[in-house]
Amino acid sequence: MKLLICTQVVDQSDPALGFFHDWITEMSKHCERVVVTCLREGAHNLPANVEVVKINSLGLGRAGRACNFLYVALGRRNDYTHVLVHMNPEYVVVMGALWRAMGKKVGLWYMHKSVTISLRIAALFAHDIFTGSKESFRLATPKLHVMGHGINTEQFAATLRMPRQGMLRIITVGRLSQSKGVVEMLEALDVLHARGTQFEFTIVGSSATEADKVYADILSREVAKRAYKDQVHMLGGIAHAELPQYLARSDIFLNLSRTGSLDKAVLEAMASGVVPVTSNEAFRPILEVQRLWVPSTDAQQVAAAILVAAETDSASLQIEVREHHSLTRLIPAMLGILQ
Repeated sequence: MKLLICTQVVDQSDPALGFFHDWITEMSKHCERVVVTCLREGAHNLPANVEVVKINSLGLGRAGRACNFLYVALGRRNDYTHVLVHMNPEYVVVMGALWRAMGKKVGLWYMHKSVTISLRIAALFAHDIFTGSKESFRLATPKLHVMGHGINTEQFAATLRMPRQGMLRIITVGRLSQSKGVVEMLEALDVLHARGTQFEFTIVGSSATEADKVYADILSREVAKRAYKDQVHMLGGIAHAELPQYLARSDIFLNLSRTGSLDKAVLEAMASGVVPVTSNEAFRPILEVQRLWVPSTDAQQVAAAILVAAETDSASLQIEVREHHSLTRLIPAMLGILQ
């Protein structure tokens, strides 16, 4: 198989998309050649059979980027036999009809609850559509394959865990936005503080939009009000490659996301041996029986689940991720379907 991958970013230091560097590396093991088009190219250390082509440049608008992409996709048509588009159905909108006319097999990986016009058009041209969970793709189509996530379980499990020494170490990782419910996390911690529970809370993540920046300011002010403010650490965004070391010194992972899709950050925490507490509906089948899933962001319910998590063995959760969401399982299965 000669594969063309279309993605946003190739940068292993990127906080949000750095994980995709591992995906490309894994795909290269199963392909004769890989060409990757991206909007931004940063630090990477990819195998010799991988070539990265940036289609964006300073000041280039949407139309210019589309023209550059067309130039690469058409000009390099003899360098690939199959296409995998990661999260951006617009690539399939631009090239889908031409790819089909050229006999290229097209796959789309998409994980988001929104169903856009671009997604509907892309679904017409893609041969196969891949997603992590049924909640992560809301458009009905017989082309859909629910694959589980692709977590580099070896990377997260390999980092030596630091044993707890009295204080409960709680962490959350993700974009600072209202949909992530970080202020509601503080309300749950208020309950624990009132009960005398000793803890520290680490917030890893940065703002992506203007609305996110407003929310981040609100969050900072809310933290400053707390009597336990010195135990709250807002680290901002970190490189994805650095995440395992932060998870290795944490006990509980908080996720009050309202996105409804299978959040990769929760699975990475589980792979690291960190016990999650989440209100995300996608995790209900996995975590409800252990009382780690909560039906709402109610402070009392979340606080009670945190105390349960503090006494929960993480071994079965690590096995769950390794067996159903590992990168080494996902990539061969996905490429096998596409081929």
